[in-house]
Amino acid sequence: MINTTNLRNYLEQVDFALIQLFQALNHYKDTINKMVSMSLELGSDAVTGVANGDFRERAKKLSSITKEFKGIYFSNAIIAGSILQIAHNAIETYSLNTFVPSDLLELGLKPKTISKFCIGSRIKNVPTGLLIYAGRNQHMHCMEPDFHEATKTIFNKISLWPADGSQDPAWDLSERKTISYSLEIVALLEWDKPKQVTDFLEKNL
Repeated sequence: MINTTNLRNYLEQVDFALIQLFQALNHYKDTINKMVSMSLELGSDAVTGVANGDFRERAKKLSSITKEFKGIYFSNAIIAGSILQIAHNAIETYSLNTFVPSDLLELGLKPKTISKFCIGSRIKNVPTGLLIYAGRNQHMHCMEPDFHEATKTIFNKISLWPADGSQDPAWDLSERKTISYSLEIVALLEWDKPKQVTDFLEKNL
């Protein structure tokens, strides 16, 4: 059973899990990159292969890689979601923050819901803690009909381009209701090793 007496104990007891999760995340990240390269190469070759009469064979290989890619991507999203869950649990349990910036209050976000998570530097004009909050919640509920209002509001803020306020469709939840964004959130946080997670938590909690 995890001892949650204090943050130090918590981090000590999830340390092994974080190490294993990042090892798996980085392994599959390399695998995904290789598969993308192979797909691009096969796709290009398939077009050329029309003249050589082997289009079907190349297309079959491409289809197989695409199917395997989806499975690995889904598995990697689960791994990334677990990393976000560990960080989310720590913030929810140990954060004493009560301050909510005015620009977040203006969005209609309720202080009782988000105050603990309004910690850390801003990424895409959103506090790091809130990225963890929204990323974890979207991952946990991505198979449900809809998301909590706070999650939708935060993702909407992430999607805005600073220059003109237009929306980046890559962060549009309505387009990917049944797909987890956990990998994208972890990438946005630039986390690729356990120490980055623990350093953030120790600094801000």
